[in-house]
This record gives sequence, structure tokens and C-alpha cells, in this order.
Amino acid sequence: MYICKLNKYFLNFNKELIALLLRMGMNPEDINIRNTLQSGDIGYITYMHGVFHMRECGYGLSFESYVAEGLHEFYSRYNPDKECMWVCEDSSLNNKIICSLLLMDRGNGSAQLRYYILESGYRGSGLGKKLMDLFMQFLKEKIISAAICGLLTSLKLRHGFIKNIASL
Repeated sequence: MYICKLNKYFLNFNKELIALLLRMGMNPEDINIRNTLQSGDIGYITYMHGVFHMRECGYGLSFESYVAEGLHEFYSRYNPDKECMWVCEDSSLNNKIICSLLLMDRGNGSAQLRYYILESGYRGSGLGKKLMDLFMQFLKEKIISAAICGLLTSLKLRHGFIKNIASL
């Protein structure tokens, strides 16, 4: 487990992200970030994780089932005062989901970063960083003192996550 200790939440893109998207041949106006679940989201995000983790890690249906259970847990006990999900869509692809990330309340002022995934064609575009920025802003806004995640990446390191084997 990894932890991020924290020492206003906006959906508009900054100039740097717009420039990156344009350089990659993408129209920033086609990208939409929403923080509401819609019909099909749970299934599609489960599918994204199932396909990606089968291809990259060799994980099978048991992992896909684990993701589905976690997304069901989030949906069934969702508290908008303490939890949030960000879903990134590309309207040029009929609003295809291209990125997602969610923050789950874990009690005692802590939260968990879960189900972060970004379609490979959008890597390097700044969208992953944007979602991590929104995640961090939500933590600060809701005065959540720590966040945990299961896999440490360079993006998470840049946002202050550190390896920590001690429990919260």
C-alpha cells in the first residue's frame, strides 16, 4: 500500500493541457470530464480494466470480477460529501470513456485512490495529470488527511504519494 499525506476543484483545462492535446492532434473541446456516474459506466470501466490488465499483466476474469465488486461497493455506498469519481470522455468518439479515477472514503479522514485507468492513445496528453490534480483538490477541499493506493506510479509520486507499509 502507498500513502499520500496532505500538508478548488475545477474542471476547466489549463493552457498547458490544451497545448499538449493540440500537439497530439486532439481537440480539447472534445474532452469532457464529469463526476457523475451514468448507465454503462460501471460495466465499461470494468471492461477497460479487464482488457488492460489481461494484456499487460496476464490477469483473468477473477481480477475483472474484483474490479466489478469494487465499483459496485463504491456505487452502493456512495457519499458525495466524502467520495468522488471522475470520468473522462471523448465526444469525437461518441463519448467513449477514455479515463477514470475514483476516490473512496475509508474512514478516519482517509481515502483510497481506485480504478485509475487511461486509454493508451491518451497517455502523455496531460489528462492523467489533470485527473490526479482533481483528486488532490478534492482531498484538500474535503479535508481528507491521507490517501492510499495499491500501485505506485511516477504520476502518483509527483503528487506526493510515498511508499509506506504502516497502516493508517
